[in-house]
Amino acid sequence: MKRMIFGKPLGVVMWSRLAAVFCLILLSTLSLAQDNTPPITAENADQLVPVQTVGSALPGKLAFSPDGRYILASTSEQTYVYESEQPTAAPQILPFTDFTFDADGKLVADGQYWNLDTGLSVGIAPTIRVLPPTDNQPNTFVEVVKPGGATIQVDTGFPYEILSTV
Repeated sequence: MKRMIFGKPLGVVMWSRLAAVFCLILLSTLSLAQDNTPPITAENADQLVPVQTVGSALPGKLAFSPDGRYILASTSEQTYVYESEQPTAAPQILPFTDFTFDADGKLVADGQYWNLDTGLSVGIAPTIRVLPPTDNQPNTFVEVVKPGGATIQVDTGFPYEILSTV
């Protein structure tokens, strides 16, 4: 028997609550992005009003771009990019669910660099892949793909699958 709460399956209610918390965090972040807005406290929290809803999928990561111009909100389906100066404007929607920024402040997602101004991929990020043994190749290979597509492949000499890397 499924557990029910408020007439809905427990999982649906829990994810709805998580989405609500995610939106509250986004609202708090957007509020802090404005220079003339006081910090949110218990005394003024009742004044918060929603400015954006971030999709209907499961919430993921929320971050400012290193230069502070953008707010990125990922879900289990895609990533929304908001301009921090215009948080109520329609966001760019990018086709990945996880992201990070490299040491130079470039957005890295899905093995590629992305331009936040255009929403387009601008190059391949360096990646490392482990290629397990196959019927035709009994040894494990480690492959490094550099920007520009250059590939280095190293035969480990071991017929074992590498389970973890450091």
